[in-house]
Amino acid sequence: MAVMSNFVRMAVCFSVNHGAVVAVLTLANGLLGNNANYENGSLYLTYAFTAMFLATGLIDLMGAKRSLYVAAALYSVYVISFPLALIIPKAQPGLEIAVALFGGIVGGFAAGFLWSAQGTYFGISAKAYAAEMGIDVKEANGTLASIFAGIFLGLEVVLKLLPLVVIPVTGNISLWAHEPAASNITNTSLYQPPSSPPWPADRCDLYKCVAVRDLITVSLYAVLAVVSVIGLFTIDDLREDSEGDGLPGGTADALTTILLKPKKKTFSLEKALSAVRLWYEDPVVLLLAPIQVTFGVCATMLAVNVTGNVVKAKFGKDDWVIFGALFSALIAVTAGALQWPFKLIASKFGKMPLMLTMLLAFLIESALVFSLADSDLSAWGVLVPLYLLQGIGRAGYEGTNKALYADFFPRSLPAAFSNIVIANGLASAASFFAETPLKEVLVRHSGDAIGKAIPAAALGLTGLTICSYCAAEYVRWRRDKA
Repeated sequence: MAVMSNFVRMAVCFSVNHGAVVAVLTLANGLLGNNANYENGSLYLTYAFTAMFLATGLIDLMGAKRSLYVAAALYSVYVISFPLALIIPKAQPGLEIAVALFGGIVGGFAAGFLWSAQGTYFGISAKAYAAEMGIDVKEANGTLASIFAGIFLGLEVVLKLLPLVVIPVTGNISLWAHEPAASNITNTSLYQPPSSPPWPADRCDLYKCVAVRDLITVSLYAVLAVVSVIGLFTIDDLREDSEGDGLPGGTADALTTILLKPKKKTFSLEKALSAVRLWYEDPVVLLLAPIQVTFGVCATMLAVNVTGNVVKAKFGKDDWVIFGALFSALIAVTAGALQWPFKLIASKFGKMPLMLTMLLAFLIESALVFSLADSDLSAWGVLVPLYLLQGIGRAGYEGTNKALYADFFPRSLPAAFSNIVIANGLASAASFFAETPLKEVLVRHSGDAIGKAIPAAALGLTGLTICSYCAAEYVRWRRDKA
């Protein structure tokens, strides 16, 4: 069971690293405001670019293990940027933006090849496990996939609930940069640094007051992200023979080849551009791209319009992080709980009903956020269903959607899965970058501080996606019939 224990160690470390990133991503807008849009926009833009042009070549060059810990280490920079940005005084907004952009760009570069590295390491581990146990590789794939999914979703829920640990912590840190001009002070006594909280409310308007609880929470995520990288150093360096396409199960020679024989280090431009080349080799991939775009925009909508605005306003600056974490965890719990029922439904009725269920969930979610006012969205009877709908959508996206790509493109899997990353990354980047200027335009013209630009885009995209997905299924049906 040496291969299994090594794989579980990889899954745990990978999931902790990714879970820390997802947790701060969910809370980003409430913590950093508009700067979170710039950070997350740069994250997803770099993520898509790396997946489009660099991911396959980087993994060929470094190997799966080195790619994993290098990507995880760089991904940790994104998490570390949050406590750093929080402690920058309000008088230095340019520095806060610079830290946010740096964290987003470095994190996006890492994310662009982290998942490809995980998939490569998974595939080699499955072959090694099949050789060790004397079973078929497909059976090993299924076993390791179920173990990884359980660890991944379980640790994501645990990490999103981490803010509950710091509930007893209260108070704020007042970050003083310089004394305000005398003309800006109506009561000078207010601006003498107090010895203890609470701080005067208008001081927090002029200076930055950071909740100690928030700072501790994001700092814990940063520590966990770094610890997970250290754990990835301990996994085995699994590499396949560069000449082998697949290895027979049940032989000691196969296991030895996987574990010990180094792979030639190369950087192939052809492989690096395979995702783009699939656009004209099999244009059906473009018909499926709106699915990934819709998921990215709906996830952004929930983070910006709901968690970052509605939840924060409803529960206040002292408690919103805790409730935001709980609602975010609800998405992962729902998605995980639906994986087995979705698998049974797909085996009996096919994937199309599940894909349409996913898109219908996104359609209802975006329609609610678009049509309802802030006060209506904050009602428990609306707020909880919004996160449940996102959970239903994510269940289909993480499971059925990716299995659908394997069905459509069995001979071009790396390129096909890179296209998922590209479409999702570009859509999320555009949503985050556009949200701030569009919101400001809405504030000037209508007084709407939240803005409906992203929900409107999500609503329109979901309708388009239903049509494009049905068209893709029709093209495949015609191919199979021919």
